[in-house]
Amino acid sequence: MTSEASTTKKLQCNECSKSTDRQCDMNKHKKRHRRPYGCTFPRCSKTFGSKSDWKRHENSQHFQSELWRCQQPARGRLPEFCARPFFHKEEYLTHLVKEHDRSASKVEEEVEKCRIGRNGQVRFWCGFCRTILSAEGTGAEAWEMRFTHIDEHINKEGKRVDSWLCVEENKLKGERKEEKTTILRENEEVGKKRGRENESPVEMPPRPPKTPRREMRTASTTAIAPSALYSLRMERAAGDSAHICCCGSGPYLKKVYSACLACGREFCSNCSSEELACHE
Repeated sequence: MTSEASTTKKLQCNECSKSTDRQCDMNKHKKRHRRPYGCTFPRCSKTFGSKSDWKRHENSQHFQSELWRCQQPARGRLPEFCARPFFHKEEYLTHLVKEHDRSASKVEEEVEKCRIGRNGQVRFWCGFCRTILSAEGTGAEAWEMRFTHIDEHINKEGKRVDSWLCVEENKLKGERKEEKTTILRENEEVGKKRGRENESPVEMPPRPPKTPRREMRTASTTAIAPSALYSLRMERAAGDSAHICCCGSGPYLKKVYSACLACGREFCSNCSSEELACHE
């Protein structure tokens, strides 16, 4: 006799090789591919394939601060509500009095209704309902109620995290995702443009010709023509005095040179003199 387990047809996943015996197990497995759960905090874009993974992430990586969301009608502009968040009660009270002309003595009850408790205590925000809901119980029980409520939107209504309205910024998660994608694309284009600019050859101005040190002259130095070299040799042969520069260069005939050709400075008291030997 064939057992019931052997006659049961295996359910095959159409995206991978996973197979299960029960439909409920296959439904759980397909969530791993669809990843319907997503972090509800504004600056986090992580998605998850199971409720437990999503809860573990938000419990360990994020913290819901106490804040107040203004539920007063907006003054002639969209959205329908003011929707400004405040992290201090006094700031919210001042906002109601100045921006919405409310009496400070009559807003205490309204302020309490607009309070979102720390980690879902007393009241929590639902970005799918887009309103503040009362939480039953305290501590972890109240926070768990928030997870259960959001999970019902995802499983029963097919909601995706892109349609979640972030209370801190009054923006949809999908809008934040598009903004982030746009910024990344723009940064990538800027990087490519800079890369192309760096690859193109840069035309450098031509360097001026380098002047040899032996050709440097000061304003007081007299250039010697090639035709005068013979007469200089003759004058030296007849005997004459010469400068020895303090930089060590020389000798230089006194009647011809008034500055050193090596360092360009005029001869000074630190320079020495010598008598040139006569050549017979």
